[in-house]
Amino acid sequence: MNPPAILMVNTFRLDGDYNDVSTAYDKIRKKDPAMGVDTASRLNEPTHPQSITAIDIVTNRGIDEIRNMLGDLAVSVEEPSDEVLEDAMM
Repeated sequence: MNPPAILMVNTFRLDGDYNDVSTAYDKIRKKDPAMGVDTASRLNEPTHPQSITAIDIVTNRGIDEIRNMLGDLAVSVEEPSDEVLEDAMM
């Protein structure tokens, strides 16, 4: 019997206009129900100054797949910055 597959989890930041980020999150969620909000990221706390226009997500998909899902939405998709990694270690 083979051991269960371990899925790689990627963290990406969606950034842009509030409405576009919200639409992007919903669009990705429909195609990837396992995608979720990164609960370790300070950016996702309501008191963070960028929480209105950005959200950090976790998914097992690659960055190019996420960008392709969003098509022409005005939302950038970036890999986590050092700030995100530092927040996760706290």
